[in-house]
Amino acid sequence: MINQTAERSELLRLDHISYRYETGELALDDVSAAVYAGEKIAVLGNNGAGKSTFFLCCNGVLEPAGGGVFYRGEKIDHHHRRSLVTLRRNVGLVFQDPDNQMIASTVESEISFGPMNLGLEAQEVGARVDRAIACMELENFRSRPPHYLSGGEKKRVSIADILAMEPEIILFDEPAASLDPRNAAMLEQTLQKLSESGMALVVSTHDVDFAWRWADRILVFNEAHIAADGSPESVFANGALLEKAGLRKPQIYAFAEIACMAGEKPLPDRMPKTEQEFEKLIRSLY
Repeated sequence: MINQTAERSELLRLDHISYRYETGELALDDVSAAVYAGEKIAVLGNNGAGKSTFFLCCNGVLEPAGGGVFYRGEKIDHHHRRSLVTLRRNVGLVFQDPDNQMIASTVESEISFGPMNLGLEAQEVGARVDRAIACMELENFRSRPPHYLSGGEKKRVSIADILAMEPEIILFDEPAASLDPRNAAMLEQTLQKLSESGMALVVSTHDVDFAWRWADRILVFNEAHIAADGSPESVFANGALLEKAGLRKPQIYAFAEIACMAGEKPLPDRMPKTEQEFEKLIRSLY
């Protein structure tokens, strides 16, 4: 569940926003959502459902055709540079493809680019870069060209890029895409570490198993709308919603249902989210 601190502190709010691309395609239609301090939000939905456009509006890359974007209660003026800078320095966006985010010749210069553009003093830029490199365990890569790194290493650099800006929210657009299982596991560990630091995280993903075990809130996008906004328990218990949005139940959740049905037992108050919790449930049934 969302913690009490998160409930009291709204950071970002999108209020009845809409967005239509030049092709005429309606990408977002009257979408409203808020992000609170310390939250872990998974964003689910099929390709084309509106997830990436939603992220680009959250970060100020796109200006909604209708509605408003609010950061800490202040409406963002997309035609006022200072207003946009405030939004973008506090709401970081990690793109699905790290190569779309990297422009510098070395990892260190890449990570320093954002803080330098904020007009910070050299000492503060260096301190931020050092902290981001330490957090992402990139010390041995400082002088390496980022474009020659592996996919997992590039992903860590792209996250360090955003960390150096010291945002309050980080948006991740399909962060595990193209990562092998080892690097996907490392990414999940990184997300957990960032969450423990107090940062709000919003992750777009097709991996319902990850969303089930990691998130404390889920947004489901379907045909340019938010079809659901609630706890993982409420989302994955709603079979009609899952069918409508083209989603499936997490494997552990589905196996727990089957096990309880076979043992003629009611579902537990708290469905298992890990292998250890599933094993404990099985032992209690038989």
